[in-house]
Amino acid sequence: MTDKPEWYIARKNPRGLMPTLELNGEIIYESDVTSAFVDEVYPGRKLTTSDPLKKAKEQMLLGDYSKVGYSSFY
Repeated sequence: MTDKPEWYIARKNPRGLMPTLELNGEIIYESDVTSAFVDEVYPGRKLTTSDPLKKAKEQMLLGDYSKVGYSSFY
């Protein structure tokens, strides 16, 4: 979703990124944060790994993507 409406940025996600979750009027955004939230709130199959080595590698990869910048993906 590259052409986001102004209300989305003003009221839902000031960074204008996806995903954004809204639950009972509370807003949660950022991929890693929303994944961890869903894992904790909804039991069952997990979105994130519990293996410490895999988790560390995923976090390093996320750090690499943040250095590239999101504009590269649009």
